[in-house]
Amino acid sequence: AVRFPQLAPPRGAAFAPIDIANTPMRLCLARLWALIGVAVAWKCGNESAAKDDFCDGSAEGVEGCTPYARPLPAGADWAAVRRDLIGALFGAGSGGVLPSRSQPDDVSDEHHVQVFGSCVCATQGHCSPEACSAPTRVTKLVWTIEVPVNASYTVVLNSTGFLSLNTSGVAARSGPAWGPAEWPEEPLQPRGLGDTLVIFHNGHEVPRNATSCNTDSDGTIDWLNRLGFDTLLLMMPLTQCNNPARAPEGHWWFKQFEAQGAAVMRFFLEPVVLAVNYATGTLGYRRVVMAGLSGGGWTTTLAAAVDPRISLSFPVAGSMPCDFK
Repeated sequence: AVRFPQLAPPRGAAFAPIDIANTPMRLCLARLWALIGVAVAWKCGNESAAKDDFCDGSAEGVEGCTPYARPLPAGADWAAVRRDLIGALFGAGSGGVLPSRSQPDDVSDEHHVQVFGSCVCATQGHCSPEACSAPTRVTKLVWTIEVPVNASYTVVLNSTGFLSLNTSGVAARSGPAWGPAEWPEEPLQPRGLGDTLVIFHNGHEVPRNATSCNTDSDGTIDWLNRLGFDTLLLMMPLTQCNNPARAPEGHWWFKQFEAQGAAVMRFFLEPVVLAVNYATGTLGYRRVVMAGLSGGGWTTTLAAAVDPRISLSFPVAGSMPCDFK
């Protein structure tokens, strides 16, 4: 039997989060789990040129497989493996240790008005979005990441995050589809931070330029906040809120620096580590969970591998390549 771990009710939440065990989501996950046995034989792309979705590490007889995909042997020293992985991703100068700083370079309150996705009359067009809106607490966090390339040049980029508190006690109720919007009789603002922070990485949200910089591009943050969880939204470098003026298009821009030995993977992973540092060391969250979509799913896989403080991770649509080239 598959056991689905439950998130602890947030400390200071107005209402406890919905029990995922009693929702259609669990049924969906259970069905997905049942398909795993079939998935190992799944092929992707053109069937005539498709490669196996799993490599045994031998790099012999399977097109696309390389030795680095070799599974770890029984009894492997996982701590040593993690140190080596950190050294490879964050640079030899890291000594296999994650960055330790915890304070963002800038912290500011955002004037934010949330349109609650639970308000059916707005989604059905029978009332205005304004009728389903209310101010919520959002804090903008900015970390500056500096990666030396050589003795005379350092790449400096900012990474932006948005911290949102739970809205379970203030969000609009579903109400009738024809309206009007329904609200709690006695709205309850969160009394403090919860026990659990959910980091959500939205990957390469479209559009990717700075005009798409917002606190919740697809409604995921709103959904998690209404469940009763505090959230921290992150995004890819050079995209959305991390898109500086005259920014290059695409991540291939980093290749020129990687070719010189620069640890460019820091721009993708260090924001997550710094966010966890801030969440646990300064804000006092007891548990960190991470989920990510597309490029955010890829980031989630790597971040959870190097930082064991991420106790539960949900990479979505973007973490398992079709081959291991």
